[in-house]
Amino acid sequence: MENYQDMKHRLKGLNSDDSVIGSSNFGKFVKLFESDDIMWIEEINGILEL
Repeated sequence: MENYQDMKHRLKGLNSDDSVIGSSNFGKFVKLFESDDIMWIEEINGILEL
């Protein structure tokens, strides 16, 4: 669990702007993974089923 917390801390320091070299949107996914809302999973599943 310590590695996960370290990773989250490092992600907070990264820029999430796609136009910036070295930026990352992985922090957005971490928030989704930790969320109780599963609608984002349902949305992806709906797109994959097309």
